[in-house]
Amino acid sequence: MLHINQDEVDGVVKQLELDLGDYGKPKELEQLFVCRRAGGRKIDSIEWQVQYFASCLLTPKSILEEKRKGRDLTKWSNLYQIRDELGVSISNLTYRLQEFGWISIPKGSRTIYRGPAEVKGQTQLFG
Repeated sequence: MLHINQDEVDGVVKQLELDLGDYGKPKELEQLFVCRRAGGRKIDSIEWQVQYFASCLLTPKSILEEKRKGRDLTKWSNLYQIRDELGVSISNLTYRLQEFGWISIPKGSRTIYRGPAEVKGQTQLFG
């Protein structure tokens, strides 16, 4: 789903269903694949996209909102409980929580903050 240009694939599938012999051959199938991340090796970007897609599927915002109720997300023990309940890796979970701005973990740190503002020393008044 992430690496295929769906509009072009639909057209090629319709073309393949027609028996046109050697005439009207569709584009090379490799051209239908798209990569949406710049830089790095293609395989690395594909792996990143696969991991992100799986993370979105397994940890939708609605589920995470439910799981975070009554839990302090700045405590690793709570994050590991949520991880176990959802069956995802701790990396995927923390990435998703950071994506929503609910926590922030500075690179190279094990300290969890309540969000990007707290990391910068701007603690929230309400939270």
